Amino acid sequence: MNQTTPQYLMDSADPDERARLKAIEDAYDPGTLRHLNALGVSEGSRVLVAGVGAGSFLPWLSEAVGATGSVLATDIDTRHAAPVADRYANVEVRCHDFLAEDFPQGQFELVHGRLILIHFPQRDEIIARLAAALKPGGMLLVEDYDWGSCGPAFPSADAAASEELSAKLAPYYREHGFDSYVGRKLPGLLRGAGLVDVDAEGRVLTLRGKNSTLAQIYAKSHEQLVARTDAQGLISAVESAAFLRRMADPEFDMTGQTMMAAWGQRPGVEAAA
Repeated sequence: MNQTTPQYLMDSADPDERARLKAIEDAYDPGTLRHLNALGVSEGSRVLVAGVGAGSFLPWLSEAVGATGSVLATDIDTRHAAPVADRYANVEVRCHDFLAEDFPQGQFELVHGRLILIHFPQRDEIIARLAAALKPGGMLLVEDYDWGSCGPAFPSADAAASEELSAKLAPYYREHGFDSYVGRKLPGLLRGAGLVDVDAEGRVLTLRGKNSTLAQIYAKSHEQLVARTDAQGLISAVESAAFLRRMADPEFDMTGQTMMAAWGQRPGVEAAA
């Protein structure tokens, strides 16, 4: 990445990052696996996973593609996924920066990326790289957040504090290339990359404090954010502590962001002619 590229907000070296990734997996893997299955991952398929994170669904993919198929999983930091992939002969994990490097071209029946677009303004370039990795007739599945559905369930002092905190942090997120509404733009991004038969679906989870997966995601992400030097001073220690208390409060209810899934097909020889 060059010096003008916004910095990724999360830190893969953070001691608690594995737990944060696991919370994301617990929350969203069921929907991801349903879409992968519907899009036809099967014996002999070659699959690319971009931004594999901790690799939670690599075992499922390994079994689905079988001995005659293969899975290439990439990330800029592979420390969390590599131990999973090492158990499967048909899975390879590779260090890769999708902001600067192309993927292998025209090789995959299915390409998947989850939460790899929301952080970076180069979304058209990323989607173009993903689409170029497809074989003719191959399918691209991308999943990302849209924050339009996010908010407390009931008016209260805690709800008002949550909304005020979000407003304070929003400019910081934007400065780092974060697009809170990228989820609703996914179908247009896929069509812009030349894919056809594009469709999409959104999934909204509810947050209940204490043990809910969304509360864990939010709390761990917040702790990483407030530890960053360039984020210090945006919110007070009192506000930060109050946020973490809300995430631990079983009586605090809110709807989370929408996880949008969009998919499209690279035109085959006949369709492209």
